[in-house]
Amino acid sequence: MKVVINGEEDSGVEVYQEGIKNYPEDPTRFYNFSRFKSLAGDFLLIHNIVDWRKLGTKNKKIVYLEFEEPNRLWVPDASFNHIPYEDYFYKIFTICPYTSKWLNQKYSNNKRTFVFFPFNEQLIPKKNNKIFDVFYSGHLRKKNIIEVAQTISKYNYKIVSHSNHKLVTDRSVSYQKKLEIASKSKISVVHNLLFLGKDQLNHLYQIDGWENNEAFHYVPKPGDDLKDSEVLVPQLKSRVFEAAFSQSLILCRKDPFNIIEYFFEPNKEFIYYQENELDKKIAEILKNYNEYLPIVQNAYEKAKNKYTTKAFFDKYLKGVK
Repeated sequence: MKVVINGEEDSGVEVYQEGIKNYPEDPTRFYNFSRFKSLAGDFLLIHNIVDWRKLGTKNKKIVYLEFEEPNRLWVPDASFNHIPYEDYFYKIFTICPYTSKWLNQKYSNNKRTFVFFPFNEQLIPKKNNKIFDVFYSGHLRKKNIIEVAQTISKYNYKIVSHSNHKLVTDRSVSYQKKLEIASKSKISVVHNLLFLGKDQLNHLYQIDGWENNEAFHYVPKPGDDLKDSEVLVPQLKSRVFEAAFSQSLILCRKDPFNIIEYFFEPNKEFIYYQENELDKKIAEILKNYNEYLPIVQNAYEKAKNKYTTKAFFDKYLKGVK
């Protein structure tokens, strides 16, 4: 089976994007991995597939980029929920270390590899004057995130979001525009968390052995009292890497998982804030911003050297035979 890309076929690595339902400016739409086709082996490269049945046959060498775990595990489609596509893939690269470990053990294989969230080096924004104090990108739905928005709105702030909320300054802008805003911001507030509600938990509970996934350590058991805002699940966010490439100081919420530390070093390449101390931390940084510039530079240099799509290809895809 050949996969058509821009009307052309190639015998090297191919990129299949049928069935993608993520929003148009999702960062995973801008990787352009097809530029490496002639440098790779003969396999299909797929990311963010919604319906595994669209793959047709499993008698192909297929490499899957899974940038939605662990929240992929509580989508309403129960057939997808139970990971029936596992046998279809030759390799699976995922941004969740806990789900990778759990499913490798569950299926007695080593198909999954925990990876970083790549950033297309062709899109690195130029160095800009910092005209905004603080920046946040993401949906404003959960109480925890709205509180973040309310805090940063005290400053000369920018919020990029698809949410229809009064604190959003730039709604549904292009990915390139989002990066430009980040590059003009002194601070980027980020987190690597999901906040689960009852419906999501009910879908999660349908998965056999879900409680063995360390990502769900703080998820209540069925029948327990549920406090929505307290159900924390880790998910590595692209915003961490986007901030580094945009030369904006990464100000990351400290949580029980802290998966950012797989990639960046605290106080050297980013700064933590405690949930109830965001305002205080922003004020402190802005007052002494020049002292934090080495941290910004350290994160930028590491990201350029280690977390680009080219680095991702070289580390994970080039050697697939």
